[in-house]
Amino acid sequence: MNEAVQFIGLLGTDGTLLEANRSSLRHAGVPHEEVIGQKFWDTPWWRHSAELQQRLRDAVAAATRGETVRFEATHPRPDGSLAYMDFSLKPLRGDDGSVVYLIPEGREIGRAHV
Repeated sequence: MNEAVQFIGLLGTDGTLLEANRSSLRHAGVPHEEVIGQKFWDTPWWRHSAELQQRLRDAVAAATRGETVRFEATHPRPDGSLAYMDFSLKPLRGDDGSVVYLIPEGREIGRAHV
């Protein structure tokens, strides 16, 4: 792999995508306005797999309870290949200690053609 791809974003505790970095938008081939405000599991990174969508829903619930979740996932690329991702979801706490946001992060660890 010639270039490491790092994704980072910001989710509400209900799983709504509030922000995504340029690398993640380029990787999916989507404009910012197409994904912001959607449930994260309904975005192009996750729509290709009902199993991964459910795993992400479960991860959002766990992170909202304060857990850090990490697993491998695949994300489709505009060229038809799949990127294998090391994905994590971390809680971000407010001043009172409650979880107020979630931080999704992904790092590409491989690629395969479909």
